[in-house]
Amino acid sequence: MKLTLSGSSAVSTPSPYVIYGPGLPIGGDYGTILTYFVNRGRPTYGFSGMAPGMAVVGVEAFNLDFVVLAPVVYLFLDQSMVTESWYYVYRYLYGTAADEISPPANTGPVSGSPGPLTLISSNVTVQPNNGFFSPCMLPKSQGAMPLQGVGKMSLSKIPELFGNPMLVQVSLGHAPVIGVSSAW
Repeated sequence: MKLTLSGSSAVSTPSPYVIYGPGLPIGGDYGTILTYFVNRGRPTYGFSGMAPGMAVVGVEAFNLDFVVLAPVVYLFLDQSMVTESWYYVYRYLYGTAADEISPPANTGPVSGSPGPLTLISSNVTVQPNNGFFSPCMLPKSQGAMPLQGVGKMSLSKIPELFGNPMLVQVSLGHAPVIGVSSAW
């Protein structure tokens, strides 16, 4: 698959199965989960109004679908919250778009997590690294968007999908753009 970055030549992007979650922990403490994403240069978020150690949302990549950059994220919740994981996905990841987007029916915790944070999968029947959520809503942040425009589209012309007040940015990073509909 080829993508043309604004002001540069075409670059080849790796397969999404190589990029999505290599070495992704299925759980652990807050520091372990945060370190995984920070070491990969990915931005992370917490839930607004909650202690930081209760939830981690890590942006793995951005999927370019037509003219919309859709974040591909992993969600980790405190074990005390996993039984209501569907609610937290609905309320916090889909945020202001919750009227239009519902979490997948197979949403739930991945088994075998050492805790206290547990990976929540969009489909508990697939491998954990394939259990990402996309599309979802992120807050406005230049520190989380890809570094440059993609193709003929400038990031300033992306439809307003960002602005979720339910997430608070914890760390900066620039997740890569993977490709057209690779995550859906």
